[in-house]
Amino acid sequence: MAKTIDELWESLHPTGEPLYIRIDETHPLDLYIGIDMTGERLLILLSENEPPQYPQGQSITISVLKRNDGKWSVVFKLVRAELKKIFSQLCEDLIESSRECFDTTKGASFLLSRYMRWKKLLERGVINTLDEQSLRGLVGELLFLEKLIPQYGQIKSIQSWLGPSGADQDFRLAEKWFEVKTIRPGAQSVSISSVEQLYLPNYSGELVVVFLDKASPNEHGCFNPLELANRLREQISADKQALDLFDSILETFGFELLDEYKQFHFVLRGLRHYEVHEGFPMIKRDEIHPGVLNVKYEISLSSLSSFEKLMSGDF
Repeated sequence: MAKTIDELWESLHPTGEPLYIRIDETHPLDLYIGIDMTGERLLILLSENEPPQYPQGQSITISVLKRNDGKWSVVFKLVRAELKKIFSQLCEDLIESSRECFDTTKGASFLLSRYMRWKKLLERGVINTLDEQSLRGLVGELLFLEKLIPQYGQIKSIQSWLGPSGADQDFRLAEKWFEVKTIRPGAQSVSISSVEQLYLPNYSGELVVVFLDKASPNEHGCFNPLELANRLREQISADKQALDLFDSILETFGFELLDEYKQFHFVLRGLRHYEVHEGFPMIKRDEIHPGVLNVKYEISLSSLSSFEKLMSGDF
């Protein structure tokens, strides 16, 4: 959109009658923003096909009506005024994520699936964002996933991303696993949070170290987490299964597509792979007393030089 959705809403001045304006002329769906007779903000989809049933929430109402011209309208309306900011982000996400929905017969169904991702956020009524440490970890895993996809394909790569669901390793393929650690440039070690993190018998694995630095907004190569997530979403947008799974994993991680993440700026300073095999400096389960339930330890990066894998494009 040339203007933000808030700017479009603000261009409509209450007159006691409903007012509507089309999002833009290039969007494949017949989407409008508007205000009702009392000035409340609306998002409207017009469809030739009867839409599916939308669940009602406590924060917004969704009206599905058949018009006199035979078309159907789906109208999103905010009920709780204090959630105006979240509602704006919801509507902008519905608009931007549906720009590739060229099959207009599926427009209402697409918006429904996107809305369900936001419903819980709207019902909570608060925005919970990741702290910087968790955010750095997510960014490192997203950067690695972006490099994994060209080698293993979209759906296989995303299915291998198991860290957010509690797996011992961040990525696990049939043939090998990858544990991703994100550190600041200049760090001398990486932290290992469990014995199992680097030890999976009968599987080859790699420790991947992402060197991620804070950046100024104008620094060359810098990005924010929202840009990175949307860049990946754009890359996989043609595969609905992959996109839905990716969005689900982000939700499991606790990451929502919120403007609050635009304030964080990072730059990738480097990415190194270390092959985990015999002689690698790590603690194995069968080497510790059965009464020791868990171990956390650090590995010096200088001790890993002989295990570094020189990358030529393939993992």
